Parts: sequence; structure tokens; C-alpha cells
Amino acid sequence: MRSSLAGFSVLLWSLVSAGLWDGPGVTSQAAEGARQIDFYGYSDCILLSNESTEAVLCPAAGGRILKYALRDRNVLYLPPGDEGWIWDGRSRSGPMNAGRFDIGPEQKIARRDVLWMGKWTGEIIGSRQAKLTSAADPSTGIQLERTFELDAVTSKLTCSQRIINISDETVETCHWSRTFANGRGTCIIPVSLPSRFPQSYVRYDPPGKLINMRPDDPSIRQVDDYLVIGN
Repeated sequence: MRSSLAGFSVLLWSLVSAGLWDGPGVTSQAAEGARQIDFYGYSDCILLSNESTEAVLCPAAGGRILKYALRDRNVLYLPPGDEGWIWDGRSRSGPMNAGRFDIGPEQKIARRDVLWMGKWTGEIIGSRQAKLTSAADPSTGIQLERTFELDAVTSKLTCSQRIINISDETVETCHWSRTFANGRGTCIIPVSLPSRFPQSYVRYDPPGKLINMRPDDPSIRQVDDYLVIGN
């Protein structure tokens, strides 16, 4: 079972344009609570960890978070069968599961496969800290940079995404998240007030996965400044 959660924070140009780059996936030496590991079929993942929590980052395909686990229980949806998948630079879609996000609004900006599915670079920058950097995307004029930091004691994982305009023109875009988490349990999300949405959230509904601006979902309620999703 999976549920979609909204709101979950120039390399060689000839190769970037094709969405491919064969350089090193991770640079820098290991630091306290941060090291390179093999995970889910990828050899260049970065593990951030403390005594109770692990976060595994994937530069090889979309700069995703593959694992966010408390006591080794991964909350992110990562199905068997897609291990080690790499974008070929041509396909229009791929098995992009787990902690995935980029820029939007969806369907209002150019396709951004280089950012969404392409190869990123990874760097360990400190204790339980890492940075992932996308290739420069000529279709949007954007390059993305993400920094991650896991708290030394708690399960708090902080992610900041920087949107860099690499073009000669003004570019208007925003952060856009469609992270997949395992079903069941309770999810609590802070709400920005005043909200842009009538009910503080929107929902993708069939047919066509159109955005429902006024969803009626008994499993979602607002408590103070938070959305509580779950039974």
C-alpha cells in the first residue's frame, strides 16, 4: 500500500543535455554519522545516522531519499523489483518511489526529466550532513541543490532545497513534493497560515488525477496549525 503525501523543504554540458553523467557519485570523506554505502542496488548512496535513526540518500536517480527509518523501520514506500534503476536519458517515466520532490507547478512548467530522474552528485559536508546537486537542466533553466542534516539525537531530518537559475532569463517556479510513504499510521504536517487552499490541502483524484481543491476526506483533519492524516 502507498499513499501520496503533499508538502513533505554545470557539469559537462554535452552529457548533461542527454541526462547522463558518469563522474563520481559521491565526494568527500566520511564524517561522524555520515558515510557512503551500497543500498537498494545503488553503490553511491549516502547514509546519515544516529543511534536510532537512518536516512539514505540516492544521488544516482533523482536525488531522492530512499530510506527514513526509526529503529530500522522505513516509513518510505520502496517496493522490490526497482533496485538500481537508472534513467537512460530518453524515457519519459520511471519507478521514482520513496522520498521524491523537485519543482513545479506541475503541468505549468517545462518537463524536467534531468532534475526529476537524472543523475545527481553527492557530497558529505559534515557530521550527519550531506549535499546533493542536480545537473543543470536546459529545459527549465534550473539547477537544484539539496542539503540534508540529521539531528544528533532525535529523528529530525532537515532538508533544504535551493533553486538556482542558470539561464539568462527570469524563471518563476516553486518547490513541489510528491513523496510516497507506506500506508497506515498517522502523518502530521504543519500548515502555513493563511493557506492558499480552501481546506489547507488538495488531493489528486481519479479519473485523470486532477487536483481536487475542496476534497472531503474523513481521514484528514486540521488540528490547530497542523494537518493530521490517518485513522
